Formats: sequence, structure tokens, C-alpha cells
Amino acid sequence: MLARRHCASLRASVRLWGALLRKTLVAVGSGALPGVVIALAMTRYFPDLIRGADAQMIATSGLAVATTMTVAVAASRMASRRLSRLDIMEVLRPGDGA
Repeated sequence: MLARRHCASLRASVRLWGALLRKTLVAVGSGALPGVVIALAMTRYFPDLIRGADAQMIATSGLAVATTMTVAVAASRMASRRLSRLDIMEVLRPGDGA
């Protein structure tokens, strides 16, 4: 019985992380993609502001997006672990006074 409960809890935790991860990556991607596209488009109009920025712009943008995605994955994992440890009946129990 205990092994079955643990297995169900593990499946629920993985599903929760998947849902949080999907929403997080959609939010990060929907901001990062237009940002990179606009930044790359603007380098054509302002080439004299920073000399040599064209060659490094793509690599720097890729690194920034990868770093942001990594932080987002770590944050969603930490949040899902904390949420999966909550006892839902204790959270929903009325009469706590809160």
C-alpha cells in the first residue's frame, strides 16, 4: 500500500513539474524570441553604435536565452518540489482562521 501511494505521488509530482515547466517555457520563449528578433533587426539600423557587435550579437543572444531557460527550468523544478510536498487536505481544511 505504501509503495503504491509513493508511486502515485511520484507520478503526480512529475505531472505537476511538466505542467509548470510547459507554462514557464512558453512564457520565457514568448518573451525571448521576439526580443532576440528585434535586437538582431535593430543592429541593421544602428551599426555604428557598437563596432564589432554584429559578430558577437548572435552568440551573446543565444547564451542569454540559454541561461534564462536554464534558470526557468530550475525555478519550475524547485516550485514543483515544494508544491508536491504539501498535504492537500491540510491546505484545504477549513477553520484555520486564515
